[in-house]
Amino acid sequence: MKKFYLYTLLLVAVSFGTTVKVSVDRDKITEGDSITLTVSVEGGSEAPATEISVLDNDFRIVSGPNQSTSMQWINGQLSSSSSLSWTLLPRRKGAITIPSLNISVAGKKYRSNPINITVYENNAGTNFNSSKAKIPASKYFIEAQIDNDNPYRGEQVTVSYVLYTSVELTGFDVQDMPSFQGFWKDEIYSPRNLQLHDVRRNGKRYRAATVKKLALFPTRSGEVTIEPMTAVVSVQVRDNNYNWSFFSRSKSYTIASNSIDLKVRPLPVNQGAKSASVGNWSIKSRISSTDIKQDDAVTLTISIKGTGNLQSVDIDDIRFPAELEVFDPDIKVNQNTKGDKISGSKVIEYVLIPRESGNITIQPVTITYFDVKKEKWVTHKTRPITLKVAPSDRVFTSTSGLTKEEVKMMGKDIRFADRSQVKWRRPGASYISRTTVALTGTSLFLFLLPGILSYRQNRRDVTARGRTARKALKKALAILPEKPLGAEETYYAIARALNHYLDAKTGEKIQRSTSDMLKVLTDAGIPEATLGPVSEILARGDAVRFAPVSKADVSDDLSLVSELLKEVDNVWK
Repeated sequence: MKKFYLYTLLLVAVSFGTTVKVSVDRDKITEGDSITLTVSVEGGSEAPATEISVLDNDFRIVSGPNQSTSMQWINGQLSSSSSLSWTLLPRRKGAITIPSLNISVAGKKYRSNPINITVYENNAGTNFNSSKAKIPASKYFIEAQIDNDNPYRGEQVTVSYVLYTSVELTGFDVQDMPSFQGFWKDEIYSPRNLQLHDVRRNGKRYRAATVKKLALFPTRSGEVTIEPMTAVVSVQVRDNNYNWSFFSRSKSYTIASNSIDLKVRPLPVNQGAKSASVGNWSIKSRISSTDIKQDDAVTLTISIKGTGNLQSVDIDDIRFPAELEVFDPDIKVNQNTKGDKISGSKVIEYVLIPRESGNITIQPVTITYFDVKKEKWVTHKTRPITLKVAPSDRVFTSTSGLTKEEVKMMGKDIRFADRSQVKWRRPGASYISRTTVALTGTSLFLFLLPGILSYRQNRRDVTARGRTARKALKKALAILPEKPLGAEETYYAIARALNHYLDAKTGEKIQRSTSDMLKVLTDAGIPEATLGPVSEILARGDAVRFAPVSKADVSDDLSLVSELLKEVDNVWK
């Protein structure tokens, strides 16, 4: 009966009418900030069906739709509402309009009004003024920086992504990297922990850290754009009592870097040479031996060293003498990513076998590349190599003196008698010997052995998870250091130990975030008295990259986490 009244009141509330609203959390932002678009339905519990493909030209959808539904009593009446929300990143600066959206609720069609958004250029440390509002400078943003926006095709350019923040952050995660279409990319720097330092931008103080650095090699000339990188930052917030609250201490925001436009210059004509690499290269060659005998193998090694794209640099075609049998080369690349420039060496090894004796000369090996400093094509070559090949010592026998018929009859015209001793069987002896019985038994055992081993292995596989789970606590405690290390190292070990424990208990070997680990422990029925301290320790570990932690806290947390793991293991059987 109670359910009947509840459904009746819900239908009455819906019958009063449905209101559809489309809104954004803010209509004036700076470049790189995101907005939240919400489509809500009041007076109905059905989620609105919304067509948002019309946003693709001016916005990038980074998350959503996120759905929420609520019911509440207002003045004695039941009110219900549902909503869908998306996180949007503007693709350009200036005035942007969210066009009218087609919305469907319970078979009824609605159409929203356009919403105007203004995206200001992100000049860090300054304020942005409009006719109606004053837009403050961003408290946190990512800036993409490049060392050369007018490179030659194939020339290395280095792009760095730098995070700036004027507030305390509790977390940072790269969400989406650009596709880098039109580039050959190589990662130079990607820190596990952010190294923040003080900087000033236009008179304002920030904490900054490089979050990613890559070497890019343009593969086509003309105008090329590097799309923005997106990331999620977690910002510390205070509760209504101005005290820090563990479960509401941070809020996540999606931000994006600026895009970068490059004008890539084409390479001049290189007179038909094969190599089209760009950089600064040297070449050397050596042979394992110059004095050899016919049909003996030697190794020709060609070494290329310098700076540039090691994957694309190549030598010009080699014309080996016809007297040499040449095998496919073995190529090894040794890359050095120290510093901002990609450098290293490429080693090419050929195996050569001379099939004739005498002096055989290998012509110089050349490499042609474009030197961006000299702005011209440069050719380097090795010295020629002369092999002194002596006749082979191998002796070949012949069948001279025999006719074809005699060769055919060899081995057929002579019959040998069997001179082995005769073996006699004693009267009454068994026809099956002991050796036969032993061989038969051994064969039967070997035939059944794979099945026995397979059955045993299957049994071990079935019980493997149980055995691993029973050893989870012991292995997790072994990961923890005996005494505190540095703050970051200690909390990293704590998180790794807990994640290893959960791997063993759940049978799923994955990397979990703090929230993932807490959810697994909650689902396992761990009481709040144990879960709370574990949550606080993990939170300090997440924040240690951005805020200092005292040595006493580190030591106490290391001691406490061992006891907490034991309490968890006592509950989780």
